Amino acid sequence: MKPTIGFDCDIRVCGPQKRQKLEVYRDYTDSAQLAGGIPILLPATDDPGHIDEQLDLIDGLVLIGGNDLAPRIYGAKKHPETKPMHSARQFYDIELARAAIRRKIPILGICGGLQLINVVCGGDLIQHVPDVVSGEVVHRSEGGAVHEVIIEPDTRLARIVGTDRLTVNSGHHQAANHIGSGLRAAAHSADGIVEAIESTGETFLLCVQWHPERLAADDPRHLALFDALVEASLDEMDAA
Repeated sequence: MKPTIGFDCDIRVCGPQKRQKLEVYRDYTDSAQLAGGIPILLPATDDPGHIDEQLDLIDGLVLIGGNDLAPRIYGAKKHPETKPMHSARQFYDIELARAAIRRKIPILGICGGLQLINVVCGGDLIQHVPDVVSGEVVHRSEGGAVHEVIIEPDTRLARIVGTDRLTVNSGHHQAANHIGSGLRAAAHSADGIVEAIESTGETFLLCVQWHPERLAADDPRHLALFDALVEASLDEMDAA
């Protein structure tokens, strides 16, 4: 059997009636399918009981990117460049991440998903990366930024991608600052910005600041992140 891989969704408000539309870029779900998983979209809900029911349906979880978490959640004042996500998505994502961690469901966090996991685990964020770096590395630009990340040895990430340096795409203006409990930094850019975090324990919990789903179809090192998630999800299926 193939494992089911759940995806949280972004929320976009549409039209004069302000109806909420759930959105996920297809690159995400295609990458999970390419790795051998069955993608399932998880609609936002404000009922924690429904979240547990959703998690009963999946074997692994991808937390996607999007707008920013409200800084009050990690005890900071709002930066002028911070653009908070829809409040319904924020509530759902936080509860979803907490429940998935508690249940030890394999998790791959991508861009904002990394920031979410770090905050849920008690860490905080750099609200605007250009405020704290010299410009040696471009982390976001209109045309799309590309730079190298340096991967820490003896990490799960290093074992998955099989290299200590990796060229990645980059489109973020926030990043992990103090790392949350039970996590460690697994990669940095040359200017010291954290580019990946992972669990210090045995549970598969790996988050990257770049967007491997946009590269996975052409680069096996980026697809390997989804391969590893699917493999960990299969292991959980066998253990159940």
